[in-house]
Amino acid sequence: SLLPQAFSRLTKVYAYFDRNNNRLILNTTNAKKTEVFTSMLQKSIEDLTITPLPLKNLNTIMTNWIQRDNLPKAFNIEDACVLKDLAMASKIIRFKGQDLFSKSIQLFLADSYKVDQITITWQDRATFVLKENFNLCTIKYIEEIAADNEAIESKDEKIIADFIIMTDLFNLLLNDLLKICEK
Repeated sequence: SLLPQAFSRLTKVYAYFDRNNNRLILNTTNAKKTEVFTSMLQKSIEDLTITPLPLKNLNTIMTNWIQRDNLPKAFNIEDACVLKDLAMASKIIRFKGQDLFSKSIQLFLADSYKVDQITITWQDRATFVLKENFNLCTIKYIEEIAADNEAIESKDEKIIADFIIMTDLFNLLLNDLLKICEK
């Protein structure tokens, strides 16, 4: 009877409400954790409705970025991506440290592969991986942004200041990204 408790693992999911844009942002890309979090949140707050964002087909959008080099000016494509053959999901190719506009990659795209994830820089302020399901992973802000809070001595105040800066920047990044990806 104690066995189920013996191997339990505590995980945290952080979230914030972007009240200006009416969005809930979670720090997880795990579908199960997202489902548990949103379910518990809806049970806790009466009349709360959570609906996913209506998105265009991101495989097609990201593939077009590489095929036509037509990413909006706020973004730059970095040197890493994952291609997937949508007809045969087990066919996956990972590129890192490559010119994503090269002829060899263009040949894969012409041969039914689509971009499944891609590394992008936004306004020279943050780099992240965008996945086909609109998950943003491996978000890294430039060091100057984090350095603004170095003078703060209190650990709790520093966490709060970092969070405020991160959410402000992330909201701007998300707004630029949704201009492209939202239906």
